[in-house]
Amino acid sequence: MHGKKKKIRGLRRRFRTFNKYILEREGVLPIPKDTSDNYIGYQSYELLFERIFPGFSSYRQKVKNSFFQSVIDFVGYLNSLKTGNEKEYRIFCSFLFPDLPYAQVIIIYTKTGMESYYDGLLGRKTNEHRFNPIFNTNHFSENYSLTVPKELKVIGYEDADDGDIEVWLIGSPNI
Repeated sequence: MHGKKKKIRGLRRRFRTFNKYILEREGVLPIPKDTSDNYIGYQSYELLFERIFPGFSSYRQKVKNSFFQSVIDFVGYLNSLKTGNEKEYRIFCSFLFPDLPYAQVIIIYTKTGMESYYDGLLGRKTNEHRFNPIFNTNHFSENYSLTVPKELKVIGYEDADDGDIEVWLIGSPNI
């Protein structure tokens, strides 16, 4: 087809359904099972794009970005719900580029839980650093044309071996 992508039928309906799915989870912040400082539990919402939207990998980047922007806005909204009792919560989303098979919205309740998350992400427990930090956080907004609210922080990591995989975390200032 000479470089053109086929039009995707029902895209508006899919986008409305996706936003409805997100709105169903927006009421209140979840309550942890344990309130101790050493609790490493968390709540996460996995958004498996290819399962929710068959053929997602063939969508135009502009269309994909509208879905990603909805996830970022959802994280911003969840952060605005935090009260004094939830000030330690780390609320953020993670994106895995360039393939992006899924996104996650994660709510971690304690600093210990956040350290445990980073240990797994960076391979600290196995003494193998799989990901290195990306210091230019503007790289995310520039390359993926997404708007991150000022109250959210952006942190990026790239594959230590060849740099072709990027993990971006967007969320609470204390992530």
